[in-house]
Amino acid sequence: MDSGYIVKDGERIPYIIVNGQEGHTKNKLTQKDLAVSPQEFIESNGVLTLNSEYYIKKLINPALNRIFQAVFELDVNTWLDSMPKRQLRLR
Repeated sequence: MDSGYIVKDGERIPYIIVNGQEGHTKNKLTQKDLAVSPQEFIESNGVLTLNSEYYIKKLINPALNRIFQAVFELDVNTWLDSMPKRQLRLR
């Protein structure tokens, strides 16, 4: 999509949220900084990586919360935050 493209009302723009690149502090990056087109993600050949934490917290957990809070009175986000995190090494 061109940077000069004018988006129409109600139009969907495909994007993927990726992890920040090495050298950027996580606190200063916004969602806009981390959004790339699906084509850019594919063409990066693994340099860009999917931000799994974003997708888990924004898409999967809300659905799980509706189930687990109703049945078990368990907040999935609190549970996930308390779990040990796997440390990933940057390339």
